[in-house]
Amino acid sequence: MNQCSGAFGGDGVARCTGHFAGCVCQATPNTCGNPQSCDMNQCNGAFGGGDGIARCTNHFAGCVCQATTNTCGSPQSCDMNQCGGTFDGSGLATCKGHFAGCQCVPTPNTCGQPQSCGLNNCNGAVDQDGTARCNGHFAGCVCIPTSSSCGEPQSCDDRGCAGTFDGSGLATCKGNFKGCQCIPTTNTCGQPQSCTLNNCNGSQDGDGKSRCNGHFAGCICNPPAAPPSGPPSGIFIVNGNCDFDTGAHNGECFFSTDNSNFADQDIPCDGSSPCGGSGKCGVFSNSQVSFVVLFGIRKV
Repeated sequence: MNQCSGAFGGDGVARCTGHFAGCVCQATPNTCGNPQSCDMNQCNGAFGGGDGIARCTNHFAGCVCQATTNTCGSPQSCDMNQCGGTFDGSGLATCKGHFAGCQCVPTPNTCGQPQSCGLNNCNGAVDQDGTARCNGHFAGCVCIPTSSSCGEPQSCDDRGCAGTFDGSGLATCKGNFKGCQCIPTTNTCGQPQSCTLNNCNGSQDGDGKSRCNGHFAGCICNPPAAPPSGPPSGIFIVNGNCDFDTGAHNGECFFSTDNSNFADQDIPCDGSSPCGGSGKCGVFSNSQVSFVVLFGIRKV
């Protein structure tokens, strides 16, 4: 103003060089030029004035300066004091409003939806409270754990994991270590189901117990019922080519004449004796072993 033409001298004080030469004047953006570090040239930058802007308090007093860790102090929440924190391209959360350039502590608002702990240099790991968070870029943000983040699976019942099965049939923690695969227990598995249901793919292991190998892996399952050890009634076998009643072809017809006591007889089908009695033989191809429903028993 008033043709003062203020400028900084070697002592860091702004003085008029035109009218009012030698008088101290208040520095303006024109006087200050581009902001420099608040730590350089005895600036001694600090935040003041309630506007959240860092300015020099010693040399270049009143000039805006670039905040440093010394100027900023301990990081505060990115949501507080009009910080307006967001992540930079370097993956660091800094204020974009008041305290511009100062690192801030990210919140769910800053972080947005959790991403994989293995993406974008997140370098996620599970912390002491059982939550997976980024330790590289986006430090402090909750992330979706990967096998690298989780480490070796632990029991679904331990350390607040609260493991249950997902729709994919995989047991994962729903409490601490959320998203990490866990080793199912009897609590996780519930009552044993059939080894053939729901993609269990159960088989018997070394200890003689049947367990799922597909979905619900590790859970005990109920194996299919074993076939009957004794011959059931109502079934018999024809071995060879045995014609209806006539016994016209070679072979043997096995059938029961007394269903109550399963008395079985071997009757040649060569015409000497009919394959009749209380039932009939079917017609089969040569040397084929087949099953038919009759009044006899299964004969192997």
